[in-house]
Amino acid sequence: MPVPDSTKEPETITLRSPVPKKVEDATPPQQEVPTAAVSEVKTAVALATTRFSHQRNITLREPAEVPRSSDVVVIGDLHGNYAIARDSLAALRVIPASDRVTWTGGNTRLIFLGDIIADKHKNGLEIFLAIRQLQDEAVKCGGSVTLVAGNHENAAITFLADRKSLHGRNFFTKYAHSQQFIGIVEFMRFVPGITPELQKWLQGAQSVSELAGRILQAGIDLETIQRKILGNMRKDETGLQILEQMAEMRLVEQIDDTLFLHTELTDDILKMLEDKGNTVGESVDSINAVYQEGLRHLLLGEGTMPEDWDSINRTFTKSDNRYFKPRPNQLAWLKNNGVNYVVHGHTKLEVGQHVTKTGDGVTIIGIDHHAGITGHGRAPGEDLSILTIYKEDGHFSDV
Repeated sequence: MPVPDSTKEPETITLRSPVPKKVEDATPPQQEVPTAAVSEVKTAVALATTRFSHQRNITLREPAEVPRSSDVVVIGDLHGNYAIARDSLAALRVIPASDRVTWTGGNTRLIFLGDIIADKHKNGLEIFLAIRQLQDEAVKCGGSVTLVAGNHENAAITFLADRKSLHGRNFFTKYAHSQQFIGIVEFMRFVPGITPELQKWLQGAQSVSELAGRILQAGIDLETIQRKILGNMRKDETGLQILEQMAEMRLVEQIDDTLFLHTELTDDILKMLEDKGNTVGESVDSINAVYQEGLRHLLLGEGTMPEDWDSINRTFTKSDNRYFKPRPNQLAWLKNNGVNYVVHGHTKLEVGQHVTKTGDGVTIIGIDHHAGITGHGRAPGEDLSILTIYKEDGHFSDV
């Protein structure tokens, strides 16, 4: 596929009219993933249970009374910014201060709160691959790395699986004029037969609409590109690794006395947590089991799609899950079932750490990064949006 004339203005489209006549892709024969690579992926999946088997508090205790086996550290939304990911990991002392990414956190539990891929910067997949490495290394030391899905990960799933929204829009029409989802361009590396030059040219798009225009200008069929990318990822060693990692994402997690999720709480989230199990931990496991079963079907073509997957997914990944103000006694069920802290990203407040102590005794902590304006570092004056909950007495801080 030749690179179009870079002096020509890329086409911006609304996708309301039919896609131009399909141009044949220069698709080379695909190589099957080596047996050894498949075996490694299956081994990694087998470790998932170990990775995500966390100690949970199930009774009413104050933070200082909760038994804890390790520190728990959290990183807020990274928006595809690799530099902030590295800085955050180093500040939390789970990797060295040097550029080297290798686990030094011992038995620490690390949580990423989502919004890493398909976001406003274009290094989300690089972060994902680093997280996978850290997951494999941490579990050998008794630690763990958990990846919570955000609304941007949901957008990536929508893209790869070519799913329609409730209003019948696909990825390109739903996010046509958004710069906030341009990180989806990273997946262009998996277009069958793509050249490095064409990939670089596509990477230059600044909005989803401009990306769609460039795809068409390159003679690639916009109607089938998503399914081709997914199919190619399943046959590519790195692509399969990314899909397997996405299929392990969780919507919500409980470690000790803390509940982690991407968005703020909502009435629907609280109701689902109460309805899906007798304890918070049971509900968390039930929700994640359905979610991961659906991910494996959508991304890896395995099994069948759970009937309640869409409902569960929407409940936890809606972008307008913001500005939660609990009513009196609304969080009493969480408190009585062992939850003292709720930690989330996806905040519209100023970046950093935001603490709300509720009347029910549950402390809500929001952490989110602005993640700079260039993708290469923090915005002027921006602090890292990280959190540590300490083993000794359960107190928390931003270091």
